[in-house]
Amino acid sequence: DRAYLSRLRNDLATAADAYEQLRAEHRALGNAAWERAVAINLAEVEHARGRTASAIVIVRELLPGFRGHSDRTSFANVLANLSGYLVANGDPDEARAAAREAIAELAPRDPEIALIVTAIEHLALTLLLSGDFRRAAVLAGYVDATYRRHGVERESTEQITHDRLSTLLRKRFSPGALTSLKAEGRALAPETALLLALEADP
Repeated sequence: DRAYLSRLRNDLATAADAYEQLRAEHRALGNAAWERAVAINLAEVEHARGRTASAIVIVRELLPGFRGHSDRTSFANVLANLSGYLVANGDPDEARAAAREAIAELAPRDPEIALIVTAIEHLALTLLLSGDFRRAAVLAGYVDATYRRHGVERESTEQITHDRLSTLLRKRFSPGALTSLKAEGRALAPETALLLALEADP
């Protein structure tokens, strides 16, 4: 469709317009599930084109419906996305809370599920921005290893967080120290990484 193809061509303004139109059509028809799905894509496009505040508004409107819904994976995905938007928008504390809620939704069912790693990466950036440098670096190593293990590529929201996290880690640590900390993260079992991510802040 027009929205998807425009997004592939990186014509984000056209993609956003198309998603807005689709969302309105599904809303008018009472297709709540499709309206939510379109809104999630619209938020991703808005963030990718620098309209992060708009993405946050869209997702916050979705959250009440997801909280009472049986699709907990989609709920966790929305929370993980929200975490990425919030940390990009200068709110690391709320971003950290959203990431941890996403992790808590998924971890009891499958600590190895790929979606968890996206939330952990957003969380790692919030930790770094809050001064918890070592834990951020270790979790970054775990995230890198898990992406490789699953053969999954980062989508735009995760790539934005990853690039910023990587840049700040290189500024904070010497190359040798960063290599050592990330190696520690790569060696973590999923359950141990989750415990580290959910550990109370110092």
